[in-house]
Amino acid sequence: MAEVLAHAQQLPDLVVVDPALEASAPYPILQALRGLPWPGGGMPMVALSTATVDHNDLFDAVLPDIADPTGMAVAIMAWSPIGLLDGITRLAGVFGEREIDALVVRFRRQLAGAIAALDTIPDPIAAHQIAGIAGTLGFSRLGQSWLAVSEGDMAMCASARREARVADYALARAAHARRLLRSGSG
Repeated sequence: MAEVLAHAQQLPDLVVVDPALEASAPYPILQALRGLPWPGGGMPMVALSTATVDHNDLFDAVLPDIADPTGMAVAIMAWSPIGLLDGITRLAGVFGEREIDALVVRFRRQLAGAIAALDTIPDPIAAHQIAGIAGTLGFSRLGQSWLAVSEGDMAMCASARREARVADYALARAAHARRLLRSGSG
């Protein structure tokens, strides 16, 4: 078991990239990272403020200006998954891992669709459902940001995207570790 958990911990919580270091788009290093086997390719990646867009298929967000170290630290900590799975762990203890695993699989599918919708006009009903399930599973920040989006607060879309990506990746890493445990790999 220790080997499996060590393997899951080898995946970073977050990758910070500087698009200016890549010679040109389409950023081969970022593409290589996104092409890693699951769940590695799903790790959150944020770009330094030299990026010209706020997110794309390769990175999830842009950090504030590096000249503001406090703002940079706050922005990076917002991507931290520490303690994020405590609620699901408690629920699995009550209802059993199988039931919670099935719920998580459905939730991750819903979450993927909802994240994509943030680039257009989010469906308030879908956003409200995400908020409710997130709250039930113990993702309070995720639930709060999606509730705000469901109520029409489009300024919360960046937070909703971030919280969704952090939760989804944490769930993927946990599922990967459990799968390795069951298979005896590590």
